[in-house]
Order: sequence, then C-alpha cells, then structure tokens
Amino acid sequence: MATVTFGTLNLINKSIQKEWNDAVTKKTYATKIARTEVKNTHTFTLKWLHDTLKLAEYNIPAQPNKPATQVFGGSKTYTMRDWARILTIRKQDIEDDDIGLHMTVLKEFADALTSWTEEQIVEILNNGETTICMTGENFFANTHDVGGGASATNDNLLAGTGTSDLQISADFDTARVAMLNYTNAQNIARNIMPTMAMCPPELEMKFRRLLNSSYTTYQPAAGEAGQNAENVFKGVLRDGVESDARFDDANDWYLLSSTASQAPFINAVKSGYENVKPIPKINITDDNVYYQDEFHWLIETHRIVVAGWPTYAIKVVNA
Repeated sequence: MATVTFGTLNLINKSIQKEWNDAVTKKTYATKIARTEVKNTHTFTLKWLHDTLKLAEYNIPAQPNKPATQVFGGSKTYTMRDWARILTIRKQDIEDDDIGLHMTVLKEFADALTSWTEEQIVEILNNGETTICMTGENFFANTHDVGGGASATNDNLLAGTGTSDLQISADFDTARVAMLNYTNAQNIARNIMPTMAMCPPELEMKFRRLLNSSYTTYQPAAGEAGQNAENVFKGVLRDGVESDARFDDANDWYLLSSTASQAPFINAVKSGYENVKPIPKINITDDNVYYQDEFHWLIETHRIVVAGWPTYAIKVVNA
C-alpha cells in the first residue's frame, strides 16, 4: 500500500504528464491540415486576404505592385471555444495502488481533445459552401477571387461523376489537376500539390485502392482496357486518405493540401494554452497533501478552427 506523501504525488504527477504527452502528441489528420496560430486573447480575427499579399504572420511572400490597401477587404472575429477536463484521483486509490484506470481515462481525454479539433474541421467541410474563409468568400465556391483586381477566378467546388472506383479515379485526376492549376493575380499557376484526401467511411476503401494498389482494380466496361494496368495514382498523396463518419453526405469527398507554411485550416489557440497538459490543482510540495481525500488535475485549452485558404481545398460533390 502506498502512503500518500508529496513525494508519492510528485511521482504520480510525472506519470500523468508522460501518459498525457504520449497520448496527445500522436499525429492526426488535424495536425497535418490545420496550421496553428497563437493569439493573446480569446478572440481570433480572420482578415480577408488575397494570395498575392505580404503579411508576416501568415508567412505570405512579398510580391511587387501589391499595396497594403489591397490586403484587407474585411474581417470576421471568432470567439475561441473552451475545452476542459478534470482528472480526479482519490486518496484511497493511491493507497491501494489502483490508479491504472485513471491513466486510461487520461488517454480518453487526449482522444476527446483530438476528436474535438477534428470535429471542427469536419464542420467546416460539411458547411463550406456557407462558411467564410480568408478571401472573404465562402470556403467552397465556383468563383474564388484571385486578388489584385484580376478577372480570373478559381473553382474549388467540383461536380463529381459518381462513386464507383472508375468514377472516383477520373474525378480524382480532375480535382488534382484543378488544384495544380489554381492561379494568382498574375495568372501564374501556383502548382499547389494535393497531399490528402478525406471522405466518408463508405468511400474509404475505394480511395485506399486508388492510392495504394500497384494495379488498377476497378472492373472496366466491355471492351475497355485497364483491369491490370499500372496504377499511376499509387503514392501520389503524401498523407494518403482519411475517413470520418461525421461527414453529412456519404457520396462527397475532399482533396486537401498543406505545406510548411500554408494549410486549408487555421487552428487559433489562446496564448498559454497551446501546450495542453494536466495541471495539478494543489501544490504537491506542501504538507497539506496529507489532508486531502481527492487530488485533481485540470486539462484546459481555448481554441477554434476556422477556414483558411480555399486554394488548398477542393470539394467534389456527387448527386
């Protein structure tokens, strides 16, 4: 039986911190397609920006003949969402060496935090036709302004031809080429390379066949070649495919891209809460630990995910 002293609690605290860190630092699709921005307040202002302007905090390279007056066409302020959990361990459980279940609960908290972030991304994807992004337009639209007064537009809301393996293969190539050909105000192709596909579970295995098989696996129409042809899409997406059951439509899917500096989503986090970790709610070096019946660790963060650059996302809609 363990005696509850501040030494014991210190060891438990270290175990909690390690278990949490191991659980929460796992790479998820949210960490791949959402760029984190740390803010000093509980609000985040999304400013309408075009892809041709310099703004240091967004890591956008400077381009000539683009005065700063063209950067800001408007803005929208979001209030960050609050997320918190409390891990409670009873003194009796410590004395009985029975804290394993609490570590399992801690891992469930980490999974809940990841799921909460992913849920916000799916919410944007589900409602992208009516969700404002960094250009001041809806995230998914047939005509995205390229900035600088240019008349050209980019289309990231594409009509699919269906959900068979063959149809997905053809639509995937159409969407990939469209993203590569998105232009800026100088009508220069930006050559944005897709890195991830997202889809509902109903389409996941079809995308895995498309992206991982050495040979095409779809059944061709009568007289059509290709049943055993080499699959040219194998490995073409750096981050593969991710499925999520929270998508509203079982037939629609998404093509996304992320780089070291740009991503389709922004994960705005309150300063001081970006490194989420369990905080003991008692000073574990004080003698008063002897008189506590329960010990609590607070896990808290304040953040919100918003739509970023529309040129880094495509939605393919199937009837």
